[in-house]
Amino acid sequence: MRKICTKAFFLFLLFLCLSCATATQDSDINNQVDIVLEIANIYHKNGDYALEEQTLKGFIDQNGRINNKINFNLALIYYNNAEYQKAIDICTSEFKRSPEFLDYLRINAKCYEKLEKVNDCIDTYETLIASTNANNDDFKDYIEYLLKINDNENALRVVRIAIDERYLFSKELLSLAPKLDSENREYIILNDNIID
Repeated sequence: MRKICTKAFFLFLLFLCLSCATATQDSDINNQVDIVLEIANIYHKNGDYALEEQTLKGFIDQNGRINNKINFNLALIYYNNAEYQKAIDICTSEFKRSPEFLDYLRINAKCYEKLEKVNDCIDTYETLIASTNANNDDFKDYIEYLLKINDNENALRVVRIAIDERYLFSKELLSLAPKLDSENREYIILNDNIID
């Protein structure tokens, strides 16, 4: 425990030294980001979530919202603390600035689900699956959400999109098939195309 605290203190001092210098090059900022994330991670592992949050916010206060990893980690802290609106506020503004960073949408969808904001959740998932960088988990999470809220018609529509886009062919996603009507095309396609 003492070694971890010593390491955190050393990293914090290093961060202060780096932040005192005028960091004009990207590599300097990236080094600072790495150090801040390392310090925040140490606090997180030690269960000191307040210091984790304070570390990330300190970087943002000094440098602005210039790094997706820092912003995402702060939003994740808010999500884990059930401060869903704070997480949404960060993710919504940052996604506008960095639309390629889909993790912002993933957190927003989960926050809207927790807040039971169905339309916002659906809109967020729709934006997510429309991205060329969406993955199997994005489709699976969305379909599961739609099934959870008993919107089977939209769930089938998303399954069709996933099938047409060549997603949804894995053992993990087979778990969705029993939730679909065994007589419909999507159930048959899912069962016939599962990759072992």
